[in-house]
Amino acid sequence: MYQNTAAIIRHDLNAFVEEAAKSDEHLFGNKILPTYSTNARAGIYPRIEIASGELLKKDSTLRAPTGTYNETTRKFKTATYECLDRGLEERIDDVLVKDYDKFFDVEVLTSKLIMRTLKMDYESRVFGVLQGSGNTSTIDARHADYRSTALGTTQWGQEAEIAEWDFAKVLMDAIKSMTKLGETPNTLVLSSTQWNYIRRLSKLNTFLYGNLGSGVGYKLINDTDIGKAFGIKNVYITHSYVDGAGRMSSTTSLSAMWDKQKAWLGNVQGGEISGGGFGRTFVWSKDGGLFNTETYRSEPRRGDMIRVRHHTSELVVNGNAGCLIDFGSGCTWAD
Repeated sequence: MYQNTAAIIRHDLNAFVEEAAKSDEHLFGNKILPTYSTNARAGIYPRIEIASGELLKKDSTLRAPTGTYNETTRKFKTATYECLDRGLEERIDDVLVKDYDKFFDVEVLTSKLIMRTLKMDYESRVFGVLQGSGNTSTIDARHADYRSTALGTTQWGQEAEIAEWDFAKVLMDAIKSMTKLGETPNTLVLSSTQWNYIRRLSKLNTFLYGNLGSGVGYKLINDTDIGKAFGIKNVYITHSYVDGAGRMSSTTSLSAMWDKQKAWLGNVQGGEISGGGFGRTFVWSKDGGLFNTETYRSEPRRGDMIRVRHHTSELVVNGNAGCLIDFGSGCTWAD
């Protein structure tokens, strides 16, 4: 465990911050890349691939008396990981504490805000892993099998396509691409822009609820119904935005953390790597947990320092357990 005589690990602040952050339901990075604790900061882990591991072959022998069975061989491979040290700290001036203590606990609030920043950084890295090249399958949602080519448009979200685009078939083909590789998807990630369009689709509404028509029989598509219809346990709609403006700027520059050109379907599993799943967040257990809050005194500057840090590596451990649904870099969205 990390030790520093000057820094005090503050489990009380950590507990408060984690409880307060539950209101940020749109931050779900650790739900997609679950934590895997390791005693070594860097190392290797085993991988068995479909081709070299002979995982989906059928090659048993019908043996006659005195005969022999076929003998197979397979290769085991290894991959590497390295947990990196990241963190952020902020000084709380003694004057500020005394000036604002009648309104709120400055130490607790500062801890919460630093933790929020670190969680957003982590969220961004997880999104990058999901939308990166580690996925084995990609489904092109622009394909003519899914949307009408007669419209002649390269812009998603236009009213003319509400009755034309078949998202149910897109999703079924994505599921098929994974089940062919021996994976069962249980998680779907969509941007809020994609979701606000998808839930209005006429064909998807009919697929889920039948020809109910309008009025009392009409039902708005929701994420729970999509999950039930396609056997997907978790449907996450990303609403998180990040401010790209410079530090101490008087204005904000907000942009979505999740790329709305892509959706992700995958199999998420926690625990040991042998249990499968798309990826893990490797955490070096000797340096604490996923997020660690500490304080120490900075006497020359008359203040206390609050620090939040972690030692992690966000990795794909099985690319077959993830599939991108590509709305196309050449298509824009009519937000």
